[in-house]
Amino acid sequence: MKNIIIVIVVLVLVGGGIWAWQNLGQPEEEPIVKEPEEEFVFIDKVMIPVIDTEGAASFGDKVGWDPDIMREARETGEYIGCADRIVYIEKNIEPTPRPLEAIYRMLFMGDEIVEGTKYENPISAHIESLEFERVVIENNIARLYLSGNYISIGTCEPPRTEAVLEFAAKQYPWIEEVEIYIDNKRAEFIHGGKDE
Repeated sequence: MKNIIIVIVVLVLVGGGIWAWQNLGQPEEEPIVKEPEEEFVFIDKVMIPVIDTEGAASFGDKVGWDPDIMREARETGEYIGCADRIVYIEKNIEPTPRPLEAIYRMLFMGDEIVEGTKYENPISAHIESLEFERVVIENNIARLYLSGNYISIGTCEPPRTEAVLEFAAKQYPWIEEVEIYIDNKRAEFIHGGKDE
């Protein structure tokens, strides 16, 4: 009986020693932590900014051309210049997690997006000379990259073009600023062409 107890004690000690050797002093395995997959929201409708050249014709007369009111109206798109204002038309698109990119692609389709409406897409005058490349959003700034040449057409066209490109992004509350680049240089939308 005494021998059996000794054998049991030896087996327990040897077994415990083997377990300790295998498990103690060995680095613990990192628990498998699966990163949460980034969730994309797929959008199937977008609001495209276009120009209403008739709707704000008397805007300045209504507000007495007060410079503070006019500045605020320009910032919100209610008054762009040449008695224009920004309006948005809803369009169905293929579901995408990048709705702003889809909006710019649609603007660069030209007059097709305003068919059947009384509105204008000022980008239509530039689709042969300007091309949409990409839009990057960082730190509440949308950077729009175009390639090609911009030549203004008339006095009213530059502010219309700039406004449509800006308000495409500014409709999203997290975008505070829009920077537009043509061939990686900041774009200037100034009158340089013939008068309308």
